[in-house]
Amino acid sequence: MKLNGQEVNKIILGVRSSTVQTKTIDESGARKIMDDEETGFICPKSNQVIVGRAHLGDENGKTTYKYGELSFLNDDYKEYEFELSDVFYSNYFSEKDSCYACPEGALIVGREHIGDENGKTRYAYKKLYVKKKNYGTLIPCKICSEMQGEHSVKESSGEWSEYMITVERDIKDPEPEKTYYAPMYGRDHKGDENGKTTTYFACMELTTGQS
Repeated sequence: MKLNGQEVNKIILGVRSSTVQTKTIDESGARKIMDDEETGFICPKSNQVIVGRAHLGDENGKTTYKYGELSFLNDDYKEYEFELSDVFYSNYFSEKDSCYACPEGALIVGREHIGDENGKTRYAYKKLYVKKKNYGTLIPCKICSEMQGEHSVKESSGEWSEYMITVERDIKDPEPEKTYYAPMYGRDHKGDENGKTTTYFACMELTTGQS
């Protein structure tokens, strides 16, 4: 696999664009009770992670999430498999001037928000591991420095925050899929709905020497 014309000799995981779906929810609406299942979003399947987010309006507006299936980007590592942990949750914190990043080796799979910018937000995340099939130890993954980025938008604009990557894959398909999404692992938000939101994305890696 090549990135920007350079061979990448690592096990890399991201989200194939063909698996990506969207879901639109009320950002908080009139609901004020924490743990209400209608106040947030979480990926419906165990192998899915969030790859994009867009919000339109104030706290009573709509938030749309993009999410897709995590998979290996490489074609020459068929002897490996990955595993996502059970869901973990961050603490609740004020949305206004908030800054969140997953623990090392984890990706965001959900978010819950109640109220306006002074209300509470928390994130759902899963830890990512890779091992050789049928045997071997689960090794935590880490952010792939060559495949990470960020995107800043006005929170209420409805503009997508996402980070896409084009790679060259060594497969026989005459038109191999080349576009991938980097999963979401962090988010900063300043002020109210007119403030700036910066979202952080990265593919994950495991160097073959670790396994």
